[in-house]
Parts: sequence; C-alpha cells; structure tokens
Amino acid sequence: EGKDVPHVVIEVNQKCNISCTACYKDKYNYTKPFEEICKEIDYAASKRNLSMVTLAGGEPSLHPELVKVINYVRSKGIGIRMLSNGYALNEKNLGEYKNAGLSEVFLHIDSLQKRGDVHGLKSEKELNGLRTKISRLVVNSGLICSAVITLYQKSLEELPEVVDFVFKNKDITRLLVTCCTDFDAIVQ
Repeated sequence: EGKDVPHVVIEVNQKCNISCTACYKDKYNYTKPFEEICKEIDYAASKRNLSMVTLAGGEPSLHPELVKVINYVRSKGIGIRMLSNGYALNEKNLGEYKNAGLSEVFLHIDSLQKRGDVHGLKSEKELNGLRTKISRLVVNSGLICSAVITLYQKSLEELPEVVDFVFKNKDITRLLVTCCTDFDAIVQ
C-alpha cells in the first residue's frame, strides 16, 4: 500500500522481434526516449520505496540505450531485471547488461510465439531445448535466469511439463506464469 510497494515495471519500447498470440506490441515501432524513461523511474521512486525495477517492452533488448537505462536505475541504488524473449540475447549484450547492473532476466518462451529460432509449431516440452540453451547463456553471463510462460486454453494441459522442466533445470531460478483469455470467444 502506498510507498510500501517495492517494485515497478517500466516499458522501454513497443517494438518486438517476435510475435506472441496474446500480445500486440510487435505491431508498433515505438522506442521510448531515454529521458522519458528516467522521468518515469524518478517518478516511481518518488512515490514508492523501490527496491526493484523490471524493464519490459516489447522486447527491451531492442532499445538502443538499454545499457544507459540499466546504469541509471543502478545509480539510484535500485535493483534491476528484465523481461525478454531471449531471441536477441548474446554473450556481448548480456555482458554489457551485467556490467551495467542488471541482475536477472525473465526469459519468455512459449508455444504460441512466432520466432525466427523455432520452425513449425512446437509443444511446450519441445521448447525446453531452446529454454535450456538461452538460460545457460544468461547464467554463464553471471545473471539470474527465470522462466516466463503464457498459458492459453490450448496449452493449459502442458503446464505440468513446464513446471517439471523448471524444477529440474539448475539454470532457472523461478517460473512466472501468465494466463491469456480469448475475450473474443467470450463475447461472441
């Protein structure tokens, strides 16, 4: 309540390098200016006792000044993590993010994404190889890696397999599950 909320999510852009069934942000090409992001962080810090900022988007790694954003948050003494689909992550940029002060990457990979690194429809279980590959890259960069999955009616029965994978994967610290409801189907 009030200033006791220790966390804020800041969207740094509305552009993305993949397409998710539940998301509209790949349809925009907006990158928030660095100065505007700093104003949002300062405002949030003035209203809350912040201990953590999570950067989101679109895909935050597409922001050309992401390292500056991370540095700015850390200069305020606030922890920082990022939600990412992992598609553009590599040793170089992860090292830069780590050196700037990023502590954790929430890696969002699920079966209803259209990705350039996955061909054809895959079940959640079939995506575990990609999750393993990218989570290992994140952890080898000195960052904490957590997994994110969006559940849909058609993938709900696959949740136990994802949970089992996360429990068995030493590189993944936690699992964040979001749920998507097809409102068009409800309204019709």
